[in-house]
Formats: sequence, C-alpha cells, structure tokens
Amino acid sequence: MGQPMHKLCWEQSIQVDHIICLECGQPLQLLSHRHLTRHSLTPTTYKRKYHIPQTQSLSSRSLRLRRQQLAICCRTSA
Repeated sequence: MGQPMHKLCWEQSIQVDHIICLECGQPLQLLSHRHLTRHSLTPTTYKRKYHIPQTQSLSSRSLRLRRQQLAICCRTSA
C-alpha cells in the first residue's frame, strides 16, 4: 500500500460520508476488519497505533447515523 497518512489526525480522518484510512489514505464508508488486515492490523491495534479511543466507531458519520436511526426504528416497531 502507500505511505502512512501521518499528516492527518484521527479526528480529521472521520468525515461525513467517509473515513480515511490512516495507513493508505483510501476513503471508505467503513474501515472493515478485512481492509485493516491488508495492513496487518486489527481494529484494536489500528486504534492503539493512532491513539483512537476504543469506543470510537471506524465508520463515516453518515453510516453511523443511518445505523442509529435503524436501531431506533427497530426498537419502536418491536
């Protein structure tokens, strides 16, 4: 892959419609386990490496919001 994206802090990497992988710079909706294994990382080791809180989601803000809305919708219909 490319050079690590050290110029970008993790807060800036999480955008509205994408999250930028700090390893390769690729914009994605979700930093999946599959993508991170290409860099020999797990979500936990990626978060440790870039000092990201373990509670922080590795997805774009819009995807996170859609999932929250779906969870609320499913809860109210049950």
